[in-house]
Amino acid sequence: MQSKKYFVSIFLICSILTLSAFLSQDRWGNGGFEEVIRTLSIFSIFAIARSIIEKTHALNLASAISSVGVFSAFFSIWQFLTNAGMQIEGINRCPGLMAHPNSAALLYGSSIILLLTIEVSSLSFIRVTKITILIFALIFTFSISGILITILGFLLQERFKGKARKTSLFEFLFYCVAFFAVFKYFPQLSERANTYTQTNKFQTQTEGNSLEWRFARWREIINYWEKAPFFGQGYGSTTNGAMLSGYMPHNEYIRVLVELGLIGLIFASFAVLVLYTRLKSKNQTSIVICAKTLVIMSAISALTENTFLYTVHAYILAAIIGIAMPYSNNSRLIRVGKNR
Repeated sequence: MQSKKYFVSIFLICSILTLSAFLSQDRWGNGGFEEVIRTLSIFSIFAIARSIIEKTHALNLASAISSVGVFSAFFSIWQFLTNAGMQIEGINRCPGLMAHPNSAALLYGSSIILLLTIEVSSLSFIRVTKITILIFALIFTFSISGILITILGFLLQERFKGKARKTSLFEFLFYCVAFFAVFKYFPQLSERANTYTQTNKFQTQTEGNSLEWRFARWREIINYWEKAPFFGQGYGSTTNGAMLSGYMPHNEYIRVLVELGLIGLIFASFAVLVLYTRLKSKNQTSIVICAKTLVIMSAISALTENTFLYTVHAYILAAIIGIAMPYSNNSRLIRVGKNR
């Protein structure tokens, strides 16, 4: 019965998105249909993970997911040591096996949270080594937003575990000091930070820095929403870069607004709110805490990045949420999970 419900829900959502993709086909090409298939694959991973109710299997899957991040992290470190990363604004940014440093940073940050929450009982040398490799790889992406969101994720999962407010404040101050120390010993991070504020560190035709560039792109793409305010330009219409001369919106909320209109944005916001509400439970397990943390990290990242266009991150998020669902909604599963 549960499988039938998920099948019907996924079918209806993808059918609506397919109809929306037809709206964008004539003007913006077939990118919408590719997005429908990608979205369907994300929902499918969620449905598969949702069917896993044995805690041992769930933890093994989560551990395997974190290993994906570690595997890519090795290549990020190698790129840094050999200066073989992506040269962006004169900085050697190291995405490992990912397509962009920002997507790599989100992968590494999510993997760190997975190792800290789900494998918290395993204080082994291997676990500590994995986290160390991921931290260095995260730094070598030189993604300011990725590093800050990872720190936020750490503080969130500590709060979800019920740590005292004073302890959380101390940890926050400690990580702020550590963050500035990293800036001191890795001048590339300072150079990267300067691109957000200093005109001479970021040069385009009209914008002086990275923040101005983003604001300019958002103002530009909003014009397309004004032409179709209720139902949008069609699903996937922004993903091929035709609207912004090859660039993505760098804001998932604006992307949804432009593609699916005001109605689509309201529906998507309601769906995320319902999802987060269903993850709330008095009896929090490590899996549920991890899922809640990753949802908030993704929601904040989506303010300035193409977060849900990063397919690997979308797959990981769908899998972790799917794993967490049985433990947040069924008291029996929660008790079983805690006893094993």
